[in-house]
Amino acid sequence: MSLAQRLGSRRRRALMTALLQAVGTATTLVVLYYTLPFDGRISGSVGLLLALGLCGFFVLMWHGIRGIVRSETPRMRAVQVLATVVPFFVILFASVYYVMCKQDPAAFSSRLTSRPSASAISSP
Repeated sequence: MSLAQRLGSRRRRALMTALLQAVGTATTLVVLYYTLPFDGRISGSVGLLLALGLCGFFVLMWHGIRGIVRSETPRMRAVQVLATVVPFFVILFASVYYVMCKQDPAAFSSRLTSRPSASAISSP
């Protein structure tokens, strides 16, 4: 096997690993969104949930950007970071919308009847 073939197979393996990790992360986030118990009776404030989620979002972004800069394959790492950060951001706001609607139905012009309707409102 020549050097070009070995580099090509290593690159394909790295690409497949990056894609599988990205899909796995996004799938895990969606499964967590649908399985976590958001019944609307949070003892604290929805603002606390949002603040903690945004802190987590910024930590993910910082860690991801740091990983992109240090990576040998920055494009693949960037895809992994985007596949983690974008679903996290959308799910965070969908969770906050859903809990806000459960706590105060008058906060929205139409009633959010389920989690998918909350995620549809929060998606760009």
